[in-house]
Amino acid sequence: MLTEYAQGPNCIMHCLPSGSYDPQKHTSWEACARAELSEEAHLEGGTWHCLLPAGHVGVPETKWCANRFTPFLCIGPRPAMQPRPRDAEESTIQVLSVSVSKLRELMGAGTMLLPSLATCQWALTRLEAVHAPLPA
Repeated sequence: MLTEYAQGPNCIMHCLPSGSYDPQKHTSWEACARAELSEEAHLEGGTWHCLLPAGHVGVPETKWCANRFTPFLCIGPRPAMQPRPRDAEESTIQVLSVSVSKLRELMGAGTMLLPSLATCQWALTRLEAVHAPLPA
């Protein structure tokens, strides 16, 4: 979990590492997600799971823009040995480690960006299917 300045609402919000796919920089959506995890959270590795069905074109972020997102769950990342540098506008990022109960609290607090909120819900659902019940 991160806290980061969000330009639209002009405030600090909770969110997950995220970014834009660039076919000139990334070989896949997962490669993009891995790069963002390294850059924003300074984490790498782990086991990766796409939270959408194979072939899905991505979830629309909102009804008034064409942006789409592809959510991933990374289990067991480790500190990055050489994290990718953060962009200048990412200087406010704070990395948080939160329990499942704290995550659920944040999800209901109205302080999380919608794509991150949806990704957290899908990730919890996936984890509960494998490890029910989840620890607090």
